[in-house]
Amino acid sequence: MDEDELAHIRDCIEALCPKDVVIALDLKGYACYEGSRLYAQDWQVARDCFERLVKISDNPYYANTLGYIHYYGRTGAPDYEKAYKLFQFGAIHGIQESIYKLGDMYRKGLGVPKRPGVAYALYRRAYDETRATFIEQPDGNFADAALRMGDVFRDGIDVEPDPVRAYHYYLEADCAARRRTEVTEFWGAREVAETAA
Repeated sequence: MDEDELAHIRDCIEALCPKDVVIALDLKGYACYEGSRLYAQDWQVARDCFERLVKISDNPYYANTLGYIHYYGRTGAPDYEKAYKLFQFGAIHGIQESIYKLGDMYRKGLGVPKRPGVAYALYRRAYDETRATFIEQPDGNFADAALRMGDVFRDGIDVEPDPVRAYHYYLEADCAARRRTEVTEFWGAREVAETAA
């Protein structure tokens, strides 16, 4: 699209967002989350869009995205209490990112008591579910889940440390992360690939 077309789309989005039109808030929220030709990255605007979307829509992906904004403190200090509630909603609806982010919270004691057994169970669930779908259709979640399972066996999170098993999971994470970067420019894909390597 040329700049005139983008400007026209922005004008339409700006006219529809105050009316809580879901597709307009979605487009603006995700564009501001990642940054694009449509909108520059702006965490505050993204957060505002997703807060409105969570109120007017039952789409668990919006809760998950807003959970990430609060978890990482994209607009200030991290708010683990809000992130936890949003990730819970996402996890209940099968959003894999929400499942392993809850695992991270229990593993590290962020906003919840440290509970290694719960962290392990959440990581295992995310790994098992994403591995089954990755074999048939690769997506980005398997890399993240396999990376966490590697951490489980490296660090002994509710299991005996096992460097061989950890290495196995890290190899899977590396393969999946590299495949993801071949098919998508999803925000954070390259960072996971570098971590898994």
